[in-house]
Amino acid sequence: MTQQVRRLAGKSAIVAGSSRGVGFAVARAMARHGAAVIVNGRDPMAAKDAADRLADEGARVIAVPGDVSADGVADSLVAACKAEFGGVDIAVNCAGLSVHSDQSILAASIGDFRDKLDAHLVTTFQLARAVAPTMAAQRSGSIVLSSSLGFRGTYAGTGDPAANGGVVSLAFALAQELVEHGVRVNTVLPGAQTEETSGQEYRAWIDGLYQRGIVDDVTRDGALNSAPPEYAAQVYAFLASDLAKDITKGLFVASGNFVGRYPLSAPMLVAYRDFERTEPYTLEELATMVRPDWDAP
Repeated sequence: MTQQVRRLAGKSAIVAGSSRGVGFAVARAMARHGAAVIVNGRDPMAAKDAADRLADEGARVIAVPGDVSADGVADSLVAACKAEFGGVDIAVNCAGLSVHSDQSILAASIGDFRDKLDAHLVTTFQLARAVAPTMAAQRSGSIVLSSSLGFRGTYAGTGDPAANGGVVSLAFALAQELVEHGVRVNTVLPGAQTEETSGQEYRAWIDGLYQRGIVDDVTRDGALNSAPPEYAAQVYAFLASDLAKDITKGLFVASGNFVGRYPLSAPMLVAYRDFERTEPYTLEELATMVRPDWDAP
C-alpha cells in the first residue's frame, strides 16, 4: 500500500461483518489509516483469525464475534469498543449474505426472504441503534453502511433487493435524523472480487441472468471481472474520515477504479391539476400523459 497520511489516527471503529471479504478489507483500511478496530463475524474462529492478521500488521484490534442481527450483539460491540479504545467514532456494516443464493418470487420461500432481511436490513438497524446514542451524545461520528446495486432489482431475486433497498431507505432516514447531532450516515454499494464472487456457482448465476436478459453486457462483464476489495475499502475509509466531514446521506458505488454517486431521487412532474376546481383524471387522460414519457427502467 502506498504510504498515506493516517487520516483516522486516534479514532476507533467497529466493522461488522469483517472476518473476510470486503469487510476484512475495510477493517484493514481503517487500521492502516490509524484507527483502532473491532473485528466481527458470525464464526468466532474466523473473526479471531482476521484480528490476528491485522494485529500482525501492527493494528490495534480485537475480535468480538456474533451475528449482529441478533439482539445484544451490536451492544456488545459498542461496549467492547468503549472498554478497549475509549469510545466509538466509526461504525461500518459489511455483514450480509451472498446475492447468488437469492430466489425468484416463483420459487422463493418466506424463510429465505427473512434470512436476507435479517442479514442486511436488521443487521443495519441493530448496529445503528447501538452506536447512535453514543455518537449523538459526543456530537460526532460516522456511520457507513453497505447495500448493493441489487437494490434496484438489477440481479433479480426477492430477498436481496428488498433487504438492500431497505438499507438505502434506512440510511437516508438515519442521516436526516442524526445530522442535528453531528453524526454522518452514508452508504456504499461495493463491487469486489471475493471468494463468493470468484467460483463457478457465481459465474453460472451471472451467466444465467445474462441469458434471461436481466443483466446487460456491461453489468455481466463487471460482475465477472471485479477488482480486489481493497479498492472499495478506500471509499469506506474516506467516508469515515474528516475529509468527508460535510458528506452525509450519500449513496456511492465503489467497484475497482470506478466510484459513482447516486443523486437523491425526486419525482419528475408528469401532470398537474388543481384538485379544488377540477375532477380527478380519467384513465384516458392518464394514458396520454404517462405513456409518452414512460422510460422503462
